[in-house]
Amino acid sequence: MLYLLLEFALIAYEFLLEELAKSLETYLTETKAYWLQDFISVQEDLWKNIIKSLLSPNRPI
Repeated sequence: MLYLLLEFALIAYEFLLEELAKSLETYLTETKAYWLQDFISVQEDLWKNIIKSLLSPNRPI
């Protein structure tokens, strides 16, 4: 009987963590999405500059 209660407690705890993670993901997506878009934009610019410098004919070997 004690084993079943512990099992149910673990399942409830895992469910609460999953719900908390979903709520946090939703909140961050809805309120902080601009930050992610800025980050992606910076990453894209960084990779474009890296590729451009690698393909540049004046690049030192």
